[in-house]
Amino acid sequence: MAILPNYKPVDNFTIHPDPIDLQNNQTFLSLAQAEFAKDRSGMLIIKFMTMYHENSRCLLILKVLVGPLVIASGNAASFLPFPVIAPERYEDIVARLEAQDPGAFLPPGSHPTIIAGYAAQKASLAKTLRSYGSATFNLFLLGNQQDGGAHVLLHPLSRGTINIVPSDPYFTEPVVDYRALTNPTDLDILTEFVRFTRRCMFSPLAVFLPGPLSRKAAYNALRNECRDIYVAPRVSRIIRLIQR
Repeated sequence: MAILPNYKPVDNFTIHPDPIDLQNNQTFLSLAQAEFAKDRSGMLIIKFMTMYHENSRCLLILKVLVGPLVIASGNAASFLPFPVIAPERYEDIVARLEAQDPGAFLPPGSHPTIIAGYAAQKASLAKTLRSYGSATFNLFLLGNQQDGGAHVLLHPLSRGTINIVPSDPYFTEPVVDYRALTNPTDLDILTEFVRFTRRCMFSPLAVFLPGPLSRKAAYNALRNECRDIYVAPRVSRIIRLIQR
């Protein structure tokens, strides 16, 4: 399960049209709907080799749709390895993860086989965090005032529980406890995400932003002592929304 903190790296995306215009600009919405309806007739035919027989071929027919109504999660995204995100701190974070007792942050009373399985997961995820060939960080840029972007931790270390309700196991929904951020390494990593994104947004290469403005809280999150009051609450807020 990915962790999606609800904070914005910048506040001043001022280019229009933007995704919010689909809600408050009827003229733009009408144009987008007309474009979508028109392009539904277009097709792109792609040849590819099937996996079940080396000599067999088939056609994959895809409808080519364009326009703002086909954007699901943003206009752009990045998937980056952790050493790129925190080149000076990633080794220390991973070393502290490896030093953890595998059962220390699991749900109380976890069975020994669960702890053993998590120990194997933890070892594998530590390799992932050190690798330049596996993404840990995901950032979607949505380009509007309400959602400047969202950071996704692709491989969280925290583990939750799903339990049936013994009194009504068939007709009552299971009890889900995500236990987000129960492993402190997740918060260490998310804090590095904030630092990295802010460095990028304020670098000379970020010429596409018209004078980026960072919220003061995001700046304060660069200090370790502020991560618990800035990063953590914004993660848990999203988790509670999912639970509802």
